[in-house]
Amino acid sequence: MVPKLRLFARQTCKPDLAADLGAAHWTDQRVNVNMGVSTFQAHFKAVTGLSPLQFQKILRLQEARRLMYATGLDVGAVNRQVGYASASQFTREYTRLFSSTPRQDMTELRLGGA
Repeated sequence: MVPKLRLFARQTCKPDLAADLGAAHWTDQRVNVNMGVSTFQAHFKAVTGLSPLQFQKILRLQEARRLMYATGLDVGAVNRQVGYASASQFTREYTRLFSSTPRQDMTELRLGGA
């Protein structure tokens, strides 16, 4: 069962990040690995260390960071591209994960600080 879940987690790294991967998505996915909701969440967390929604949030934020660095797009364009409707929520979660605002982070990355 765990190898199936690892494969699923790897495949999930490639979703449309702007898509809402809410409860319905995860319910569909847990059926693919023959598990009930709570069992799926427990196994997912055991494999990844995160809940499915935390996993998705981190993927979105990492993709946003990559896009801002690689393309120079501004925060507003990137947050929408990775699925955030609210710029303030995006900035709050980005800051929580990377310990600096998106603008500060990009300045530091571009100056070679990370």
